[in-house]
Formats: sequence, structure tokens, C-alpha cells
Amino acid sequence: MRKKAFTLIEILIVIFVFWTGILTVLNVLTHSLAYFDTITTKTKADFLAKESLEIAYNFRDSRIEEWLPWNYLTWNGINDEYLWSWTNTIYKIGFSTENNPYWFFQKESIDAEERKTMSFEEKFKRFALELYTWDTENGIGYYRYTWTLSELPWKWFARYVEFSPIYENWSWWTILDTNKIIKITSHALYKRGSLTGEIVLESFIGMKDSTPAEL
Repeated sequence: MRKKAFTLIEILIVIFVFWTGILTVLNVLTHSLAYFDTITTKTKADFLAKESLEIAYNFRDSRIEEWLPWNYLTWNGINDEYLWSWTNTIYKIGFSTENNPYWFFQKESIDAEERKTMSFEEKFKRFALELYTWDTENGIGYYRYTWTLSELPWKWFARYVEFSPIYENWSWWTILDTNKIIKITSHALYKRGSLTGEIVLESFIGMKDSTPAEL
């Protein structure tokens, strides 16, 4: 009996079906990896925004323990100010190994109105973060502000915080007592290739149950 051989057309059809399946699987994997990368980036940005709130709460608690006003900043007893003013104030906020305790507050020379006119790239450039790793073997570190602008294309995140009065009954003229409570808005920007976005978290911060000391 003569064996039946595959024709060239049959072989080409098999190859076409095989490569179509392979390309479909690769396409699904590529989109899945891109999706998980996007979720990871957004999750990190969310953590950075929440971290700002936690630092602000810890700062508040330490001020009260030191018998100082809960919203009072001081650097070496020279630069003293409150976290709020009649208009929104913007700060860089994070950790620093050079300060004691280890948090970092720096008031910016712009307010909320000026910030609204800035582009995403301008805000990202001004508030860019870098991952500082002191234990390279175990990958232990934290995000801090970078001053090397040439490195910005490789940075993924930026962060700033707004402190503002709380307006009462939707009135722009009446505010709640800023010695007792203020609003804090945490912004975390992310940038990964063509993927850009911003996480915004709002909360309130105040005196807790303790009465701060008078200056």
C-alpha cells in the first residue's frame, strides 16, 4: 500500500495555524505583563501618597509629646512656622537620614493656585523622587527627593503635600479654627514610559485629644 504524503499546502496550513497560536499566546502575555506593570506602578504611587499622610500624623503626635503646637515646624530653632496659612501651602514631605526625627519637611515657594497652572512634567520635575537603597543586598531603602535633574527620565514617582484651611458651609470667607483642624491633600505622580498619572488622597489632621502648648 502506498503511504499518503502531506502536500505543501497542508504543511503551510499547519505552520500558519501553529504560528497564529504562538502569536496569540505572546500577545496575551505581553498585554498581561503590561497590565501588571501598570497596576504595580499605580500601587506604589498609592503607597507613597498614603506614606505622606502617615508622616504628617506621626509629626503631629511628636509635636504634642514635645509640648509644642501640633502643627508647628522648626529647624534648629531658627525657621519657625505653622503648616497652614490663609492660602494653601505646599510642602515636600518624606524621610531623611539627616534629620532627627527622620522626616523631611520643606515648604515650597508656590501655592495651590500656582500649582494648578503647572504642567505634569513641571510638577514631576520639581517633586521627583529617587529610590535610595542603603542595603543593596536585601534591597532595603526608601524614596527621597532627588536634586540631579539629569536623572529624571529614569525616575518613576514624584510627591508633594498641600495643607489648607477647611471652609465652613461652602463659604470661601468662613473657615474652621486652623489651630484645631486643617485639611491635608497628598499627591503622588507616576511616570513609566508613556504611562503617566496622579494619585490624590485627602484627609484631615488636628489636635487629637491633647491641647498643644501655647508659644
